[in-house]
Amino acid sequence: MNIEMAIEITKMVKMCPVCGDNTVGNGSKFIIEDETFERTCRKCGWRITGKIENDKVIIESDNREKLNR
Repeated sequence: MNIEMAIEITKMVKMCPVCGDNTVGNGSKFIIEDETFERTCRKCGWRITGKIENDKVIIESDNREKLNR
C-alpha cells in the first residue's frame, strides 16, 4: 500500500462515527497491513475492516448501524 492510500484510510477512520472517540490503544486499535485495515473503538464497540483493490478503499464490514439502534 502506498503512503497516500494509508493517509486516506487514516482520515476516513480516525474518529469513531458512533461515539466520536479518536484515540487508539488501551483496547482500541488501528492496523494497516499490506492491503487491509482494521479500526476498533473500545468505548462503544465500533469496528470497521476493509481492503484496497485497484487503488480504491473497499469496506468489508462496519457495525455502526447495529450500534446505533
